[in-house]
Amino acid sequence: MAFNKYDLLQCNIECGGGWTFLVEYILDIMVSNIQFAEYDLKNLQKYNHLDPEELSLRKEALDNAIINVPRITRVYENNGYLNVYVTHENDEIKGAIFMARFISRHICELCGNRSSLNISYERTRCRICNA
Repeated sequence: MAFNKYDLLQCNIECGGGWTFLVEYILDIMVSNIQFAEYDLKNLQKYNHLDPEELSLRKEALDNAIINVPRITRVYENNGYLNVYVTHENDEIKGAIFMARFISRHICELCGNRSSLNISYERTRCRICNA
């Protein structure tokens, strides 16, 4: 089945390329339930000693996971932080977004090197990119 996580990104990324891996991390968290359901279904099909009713339930669980997965609606930089908005959040996704926002204060938004938030410019950039 191979669900494509980039289908969940329904907007342009409006920040530098240095923070792309943070958005990737959030996407990975968002698709983890789908990947688990796919793995579960593949194992069930591989060892098809279970009844067709069980197979049907697992397929339904996978379909529900795909339908109910959140979508990222906006990714942008604001005051030196990464901001990510999704359609609907659970605690796991909220935690991933909070962590990415916190880490973005310490990573150059342009190149991904270690950096710190420059309060006077309200940007998070390393010395090389800030020059």
